[in-house]
Amino acid sequence: MSEANPAPPAAEPAEALLIDVRGVCGLARISTPTIERLTAAGLFPAPRVVPGCRVRRWLKADIEQWVAALPPARGAVQPE
Repeated sequence: MSEANPAPPAAEPAEALLIDVRGVCGLARISTPTIERLTAAGLFPAPRVVPGCRVRRWLKADIEQWVAALPPARGAVQPE
């Protein structure tokens, strides 16, 4: 008896993997000028350039990792 090959997990749609500056602003809760300033200083993930056009997009995972790595706010209560 042969085992059926399980279907590979469905990949996220491309639009969920790459986000525009408005999506970055919403995810990171910072403004476009702040994103530009932090990126220029090397303190924020760099955008990717989509080949064949002048579109800048960020990897959603890069932004999520950046947010997760932020230090806690001064005086914030740490979860136990």
